[in-house]
Amino acid sequence: MCIRDRGRVLYVNGVGQAWSWAGSTWLAMALNGAPRVPRRDSASPPATFAVGYDEGSEALVFALSSGTWAWDGARWTEVGSGIDFGEARADAHLVYDRAHAQLVYLGSRFTWTWAGARWQPHAQAALASGTAAYDPLRTSVMLVQQDTSACDRSACRTTTWTWDSTSWRNLAPDPAPVLPLTRSGAFDPPLAFDEARGVMVFFASAS
Repeated sequence: MCIRDRGRVLYVNGVGQAWSWAGSTWLAMALNGAPRVPRRDSASPPATFAVGYDEGSEALVFALSSGTWAWDGARWTEVGSGIDFGEARADAHLVYDRAHAQLVYLGSRFTWTWAGARWQPHAQAALASGTAAYDPLRTSVMLVQQDTSACDRSACRTTTWTWDSTSWRNLAPDPAPVLPLTRSGAFDPPLAFDEARGVMVFFASAS
């Protein structure tokens, strides 16, 4: 997953290793004292591993089942409890909701928010995995997910949801983007806000 941080782009992989991109090359980040992220094939419970950048505290945040950790550019600090491992998703990531100064995590059963002290669960519709990003113009988190009831041999249509800090709302856009099918099924392409045009951009198939 990629995150903007202090004028750089950070890439964090599934085992907690990180690199930074300043415009010309990738540099491995020495995350001394970082929390341990269990291997995916480990016999231990799922890690509920997700990472995001908290603009309010200017810290990179790791959310695990065992605890939540923050990296301020110099050191790691455990800042609170974790997220229930039953909420783990393969595509887990944290999105910063700038309007409400909190990180948002889409779990398997609940949507979780973090304002710097502890994770708060919120009731959630039956949402599958998908791609989420913050829309600063409409001050909401947007989620685009596969609609498994609308697939053919080449692609699946999508559903679009927005989070206003308390609940999810289905936007039902028409037409909706489609997700090309691969050998392993549909994939989740990037979603990002285009500041120049003031629109959300979803990098998916046009057909």
